[in-house]
Amino acid sequence: MSATKRWPTAARKPRATTSPSATIAATGPTATSASTGRTGRGATSVPVDPSPSWLVIGFAFAAALVTGVLFGAAPAIVGSRSDPIDALRGAGRTTGDGGGRLRSSLIAVQVALSLVLLTCAGLLSRTLLKLESQDFGVRLDSRYVVNLAPSLSTVAPEELPSLYDRLRERLKRIPGVRNAAFSLYAPMSGDNWGTTIVVQAPTQVERRSVSWNRVSPEYFATVGTPILRRVIADPNLRRAVFMLQKEVAQRVTAKPGDEQYGFLTLFTQLFATTRILMTLGPRSFYPSPKVDSAVVVLDPHAPQLSSDRDALIDLISASFRMRRKKLVNNLNAWPRDRVLDAMRDAGIDEGVRAETMSLAQFDALAARLR
Repeated sequence: MSATKRWPTAARKPRATTSPSATIAATGPTATSASTGRTGRGATSVPVDPSPSWLVIGFAFAAALVTGVLFGAAPAIVGSRSDPIDALRGAGRTTGDGGGRLRSSLIAVQVALSLVLLTCAGLLSRTLLKLESQDFGVRLDSRYVVNLAPSLSTVAPEELPSLYDRLRERLKRIPGVRNAAFSLYAPMSGDNWGTTIVVQAPTQVERRSVSWNRVSPEYFATVGTPILRRVIADPNLRRAVFMLQKEVAQRVTAKPGDEQYGFLTLFTQLFATTRILMTLGPRSFYPSPKVDSAVVVLDPHAPQLSSDRDALIDLISASFRMRRKKLVNNLNAWPRDRVLDAMRDAGIDEGVRAETMSLAQFDALAARLR
């Protein structure tokens, strides 16, 4: 969450050994699918491989073969032990107690296997349905992960940061691309780097293994990981301290009418009070970024609401869909007459814009629109 501009370069080796992954957030007609693994030439690390598994196919073939032989040959074996004369007389159903017990056993096994198969199929279907709605911590819609493999053998380590900056700017100029960011490993790629942290206490030494990743600016915004929202919505939170880019910190602590005032401001106010503790210049970091940073303190609180919190969040999100539009024009998910009546009942001017409304006004409007 810090505002460091560039990741440290691998000064130990003049040649890059690992190519970065570029995560692109796209909008418009080109944003019709999303990839959550590495793509491109030579890509082999894909979280979900759609190609058929020969092990599964072989097991299914062997199980089908054994089942066919077993249940096909068993009636023939039983029939070969019966007397044809008795069968013609209709006594086949009552003779051969051993054959009857075998048939009953086979039927019982068949029913048991069928129940097991149906149960496994139901559990698999339930698992697939849950995976479709699983929260992976990143947004999958309109996100593309591209594995970059530029030839960096002639690029000096100190020139890599400027190269990454130029690549990022060129990616952002592609039509339909809203943002772009680099990372050493892509989200859900199954790879990471690790290290050991040693904590020395007076009585013992504790070692912890941790994973880390190198990322560029706006990485979390690009992959759609709302870390701030997740933390402040935690009911067990006592206090949160974030180091953010100064621009983001101003958005969190903005007041109605400010240029930075928006959805993030109001969402934060639903769960916590905010204040900027200190600001930090570029020289506070190495390598030095091109932006200032700020330390923000969030103390949780639960404001008294007259509307449903989820409905209020949806209303605020819709209100800032087009920032320069009037509020009534953004709320096109509701009938216009109903919105105007609710605004009049709440004492809100019909020509107001969302950026000038307080949380209390949004709460009063949401209560009248439910």
